[in-house]
Amino acid sequence: MAILKALCVALSTYSIIPVPVFEWTEENTRHSLAFFPVVGIVIAVLSCGWYWLCVTLGIHAFLFAVGEMALPCIISGGIHLDGFCDTVDALASHQSRERKLEIMHDSDTGAFAVIYCAMYLLLSCGMLDELYLRGNWSLIVVLSLAFVLSRTLSVWCAMSYKNARGGGMLFSMTNSLHRRASYTITIGLFAVVMVLMLEADVPAAACVLLMNALWVLAYRVFAYRVLGGVTGDTAGFFLQVSEALSILAVLIACGLGVA
Repeated sequence: MAILKALCVALSTYSIIPVPVFEWTEENTRHSLAFFPVVGIVIAVLSCGWYWLCVTLGIHAFLFAVGEMALPCIISGGIHLDGFCDTVDALASHQSRERKLEIMHDSDTGAFAVIYCAMYLLLSCGMLDELYLRGNWSLIVVLSLAFVLSRTLSVWCAMSYKNARGGGMLFSMTNSLHRRASYTITIGLFAVVMVLMLEADVPAAACVLLMNALWVLAYRVFAYRVLGGVTGDTAGFFLQVSEALSILAVLIACGLGVA
């Protein structure tokens, strides 16, 4: 029952998937963060389904790209894109560390958030349009699994990296979680995703895994140097960049003629 409650807490927090709502107690949140990648599994399945529908109905590449771009945002309720916007807004301010954290905490949306969000969505849409034209199922499977990979890595970073605030939702979840069990679940899920990716397309999977490994390291350097650690907003920023880099990685594999 405790595991089921933890799963429901994760799904109700990080998605719009209808589940029973349980109180945020230490017992209910001990394993909830480890179940965050389940949202990615749902998105991965829907992503493959959307590609199949587009191919079956002969839908144009641009409409596929828009749907594929919107799908994770809709399922997640936009929570990660919100974190992305808050983070880029703070970074673009060029203020002190304390002021950046205040900007990220502010509910108002700044001009830089709108600008960079539009750029992110346009670039993602363009890359997905190009990927659809490849007409390769294996590449779509790798890309769909990247939604699980990004959330697995996000959990790892949240558990492993220092929190910049010492408070907030992410701090509450990481502070109460059962670390040993959560690390075990996260590493196990990462291994499964890695194997499935490599089974689908070795070159594309290798590019995605390498790109994300570099991003995990770069994220730590960036977060510690600029903010003194990670926050819930930077976790959303990490996830969005991870997913965009995964699309780019698949395209690079195609461009090199290895996928």
